[in-house]
Amino acid sequence: SQAINEELTKAGSAEGKLSLLAGLNVGYVLAVHHIDSGQVALDSEFEVNSPQRLRLYKVLNKLPRAFLVDSDKSQSDALAYREYLSVQSQSASGKKDGRETRQPSLGAVKILSYFPNRVEMEAETDQKRILVLVDSYYPDWRATVDGQDVPVIAANYVYKAIELPLGQHRISVYYQPKS
Repeated sequence: SQAINEELTKAGSAEGKLSLLAGLNVGYVLAVHHIDSGQVALDSEFEVNSPQRLRLYKVLNKLPRAFLVDSDKSQSDALAYREYLSVQSQSASGKKDGRETRQPSLGAVKILSYFPNRVEMEAETDQKRILVLVDSYYPDWRATVDGQDVPVIAANYVYKAIELPLGQHRISVYYQPKS
């Protein structure tokens, strides 16, 4: 989207762009040049019809497909992509093999099934939270929590999000066009 392109431009440095891509749940980056960063690892190289080899880098610190955030922070329209999606986000972080790791979850989320038009999950929260599903938001997406209809909101303008109360829940997110 245009907003993501603008944020990539604002990120400036390669490190900033890689952090933003990791926050967008990007798993791999293709490049014709060497990327010297602790945020990626060279996965493989390919011969292509070019004088340069094509390199496939794995993004080491991407956000998970689904996670929980504080309910008061994620709904703020003022929250910028960079703040919310960066490696140094409001979420807790830790170290693994000497590098920062993302631990955005403030509870547990398990994806039970994942299809293009339906996602089934279980979540356990210690208080009211927002479940963020790192998939594109569109108004025709619907959701239920424990069988009850709930609104799907836009998190950071691009992701699906659902408010969850305290406790254990079964969540279904599904596409249902109005037409």
